[in-house]
Amino acid sequence: MSNSYEKNFGLDYEQTLPTLGESMVQILHFFGAKIIYGVGGDFAANMIAALSTQLKILPASNEMHAAFCACAQAEIDGMGFCLSTYTVGSLPCMSAAALAKTERLPVVFLSGAPGENEVHRNAIHHTVHNAFEWCEDYDAALRAFSAIGIRAERLQGGRNRSQPNIAALTFFELVKHAYLNREPITLKYPVIYSVPKPNR
Repeated sequence: MSNSYEKNFGLDYEQTLPTLGESMVQILHFFGAKIIYGVGGDFAANMIAALSTQLKILPASNEMHAAFCACAQAEIDGMGFCLSTYTVGSLPCMSAAALAKTERLPVVFLSGAPGENEVHRNAIHHTVHNAFEWCEDYDAALRAFSAIGIRAERLQGGRNRSQPNIAALTFFELVKHAYLNREPITLKYPVIYSVPKPNR
């Protein structure tokens, strides 16, 4: 099944469109990023592969250490960047995020997330389950960051094939918000958008 860009503008045009990972690298470079502190994980693997082509991913012993390194980076370089996997990776960053909020440090907390076609189908690894009911909660970490006053969002594409994917624009707006307001932000990116295109 071909996508709407290929139908409307041809395959040559479609192949010039950047992936989300490529767009994120350009945006992070624009805001001065050279280093991202992080801890790998299943939902972060594709983004690590995309970002590490042009940025240095420095591994930390755990997510909390990576997050505090990003806070120190913001103190020294003007912005800090932390990368973790979904939920069990992002929640340990909460203490550092609270510090960044208090100290007005622009830190970007990046976290992997299930692809949109995985959400609300089955319980998957790292899904948070309420102990008293059978349910899937895919946004528990986002709500935790929001509860301490940090802007927290999930990158999403078009809701149907005729709509453009605006995830890269949303990412730019979030990083810009952190930079201009000198405060941390957190976002989740679904793994489906970070898969590189074949034959490029």
